[in-house]
Amino acid sequence: MSGNAQPMLMHQIISGRQSHYCYALIEPFDIARFDEQWSVLSTAPGAQWRSLPIASLASAPGLQPLLLRLSDGSPCETLMLWLLQQPGADQRCILFTTWFDWQQVIAFWLQRTEALYPQGIVAPFNSFSAPILSLLWQTLGDEQQQSFVAGLEGLYLPEGAAWRLLAIGNQVAEPAFEQIQLSEQQYELLTRESRRELQSQQLFLRLQPYHRREFSPADVRAVYFDTLQRVQQQFADADARSCEIMAQRRFVWGKDYFIHPVFLALCTDGDYRKALRRFQQKVCNDAALGRDMDFHDWLPPLEQ
Repeated sequence: MSGNAQPMLMHQIISGRQSHYCYALIEPFDIARFDEQWSVLSTAPGAQWRSLPIASLASAPGLQPLLLRLSDGSPCETLMLWLLQQPGADQRCILFTTWFDWQQVIAFWLQRTEALYPQGIVAPFNSFSAPILSLLWQTLGDEQQQSFVAGLEGLYLPEGAAWRLLAIGNQVAEPAFEQIQLSEQQYELLTRESRRELQSQQLFLRLQPYHRREFSPADVRAVYFDTLQRVQQQFADADARSCEIMAQRRFVWGKDYFIHPVFLALCTDGDYRKALRRFQQKVCNDAALGRDMDFHDWLPPLEQ
């Protein structure tokens, strides 16, 4: 079953567990000062940890996730308390309680680090990443969720300095875990955020040569994501890709083109991509409509 209890502090989970062990699984790369902390705490007496030997990361051991066994006052608990204070690092870790020993817990997660993608390719899948796991969980049915956590007492995601119970498992693991198979809808949901970040970077690179005023990728990102939100509110029935295309055209036709009466009239059949193509033709052929477009309103245009 999925959990809906109030967030708990880490020491409450450690001391309140019924199972043998409490583990943390963390992605250590790109966390400021992590290596410094790790070099001290990983070799301290009582530190219990293992690397998760993901085959695709074999040539880059520094990128392999780390499994920490936590107990009250242990060096690994100290490391986790430090980690939760670092900006953004709370999204690089999950917590779980289980009866599994080291060999079992490593096998458990290795089964969940690959997926069959919609393209028919089996490839790495970071199911242990807190943001990805949170999104994936929304798409799984009850049986799939129970299969995922079979053998765990509890699975927790970070919430600020505390932990939110995502799911309650059971003591007996299933004899075999079926490989994760991502549908088109799941793949779209899981890749949406990273795809949009990439889109904002590409927009910046395309726009930069046309403007002498200095502006940053953060400026473009803010404009893009704000427009994307407005587009999604305006066209609630539009799919994610159509919303992205409409938001990107804001950099061509201006911040309010998508609420212009001419554009709205083209959207009545719900085919937004066709509406964009037809609007492009109208803007090119209708001088009066073209004058309604604030092409460079978001940034000063080049001096002629």
